[in-house]
Amino acid sequence: MQMNDLPSFDEPPVVETVLGVEFRPLNKLSVPYFGLFWKLIREEYPRCEALPPISPQEELFGDQSKNLAFSGLNIELLNRPHVRCWFREADDVRVLQVQQDRFVHNWRKQRVLDVYPRYEQTRSIFEHEWRRFLQFVNDEDLGPISVTNCEVSYVNHFEQGREWRTLHDLPRVIAFCGDFQQAHLPPPEGVQMAASFVNERQNTRLRVSLQHAIRNQDLREVLQLTLSARGRPAGEGATGDILAWMDSARDWIVRTFADVTTVDMHSLWKRRV
Repeated sequence: MQMNDLPSFDEPPVVETVLGVEFRPLNKLSVPYFGLFWKLIREEYPRCEALPPISPQEELFGDQSKNLAFSGLNIELLNRPHVRCWFREADDVRVLQVQQDRFVHNWRKQRVLDVYPRYEQTRSIFEHEWRRFLQFVNDEDLGPISVTNCEVSYVNHFEQGREWRTLHDLPRVIAFCGDFQQAHLPPPEGVQMAASFVNERQNTRLRVSLQHAIRNQDLREVLQLTLSARGRPAGEGATGDILAWMDSARDWIVRTFADVTTVDMHSLWKRRV
């Protein structure tokens, strides 16, 4: 869980968090079973919506990763899940996403006054819902779950008028960004940056992306910084292994967030550690 020296902010710009597990497809998990699962959780998640599935994405490491990267091949997956169900709280803040090969818990900031819940709280809710899903799969004899990947993602919004005014201010927000004004350039029309990093020892890949966007909720201009870690837990993918991997991934994400943002922003977000 949280270490004493892990960066912490009183007013972080987080607008969404994701804790998810990907596993070998449960082919018996068809549409009627989604209804049965909703009946089980409907008191907490009264809203349901069917959406197209998320495509499988297994992270590869070491020689496997290199071979795929240089093969130039696009792999078409034939046995894709048929549907993804969103089970939403009444206020839409928390969402469970379930499909034949994936279970995801999202927290999403919907209103200005929504307070970002700390990781420990979100982790506890994820664990509760994941164990409830495992029990449902077992009770309905839908097959053993074989975990292939886990995910932890944080989405942050840097708002125009709060963190920045024009995109000339980018170096004030992002630590590794060059000063466009020094190059005698006008403010950028748009910004999009991406990088990925691999921790082979922990079988984890961290993707960091920055994108200039218009937020749907209020049509406000934002810089969206997304940090997403994906990888394989140790052992056989038991719940304890999954949570241990998520703790490590979250640690890497939080430290990277502090590394790629500036001291000025840390002051704005009221950094404590």
